[in-house]
Amino acid sequence: MLANLHYNTQVQTDVSQGLIALDKQAKCHVRTACSQLICVLLFLASTIGVVSVQPLASMSYTAVSMQEVLAAPAEQLFVSLAVGSFCLSWLFWFWDLKYDSLASKYEQLYQQHTELIKVSAPLTELSAHYHHLMSLASHLIITSNVVVLAYAAGIVIYHLQP
Repeated sequence: MLANLHYNTQVQTDVSQGLIALDKQAKCHVRTACSQLICVLLFLASTIGVVSVQPLASMSYTAVSMQEVLAAPAEQLFVSLAVGSFCLSWLFWFWDLKYDSLASKYEQLYQQHTELIKVSAPLTELSAHYHHLMSLASHLIITSNVVVLAYAAGIVIYHLQP
């Protein structure tokens, strides 16, 4: 009987460690998804900045050379921000690919130890926190994809105007 209790305690410890490891990976998944969304929003904002600086530079309220001097650094800043944020968003996207297997790892662990996870309050809490983090990461990724699609649609609409 004592050996059976030790086995159950060991199994619960192993499941807990597995859920903690998955939870840590889910936190990293949320961080990379959030970083990707921030880079996409920065890319969008810097592109809007580039587009808005050029019309301001072409206006001739005072001397044109003064406006060109003032507009050139801003234009360079916005272009470098756009290129940098675009490259970083792709880098975060590649980093995020390694977290695609998290769901299958969790499902495998959950199917093997369903009853134990349902009965144990700490394991249920870890499981719920993992689901919360994965849901948050999924929402961030969807938001990032919507922003990118809206950006692409904006470019198409802009170029279709006469």
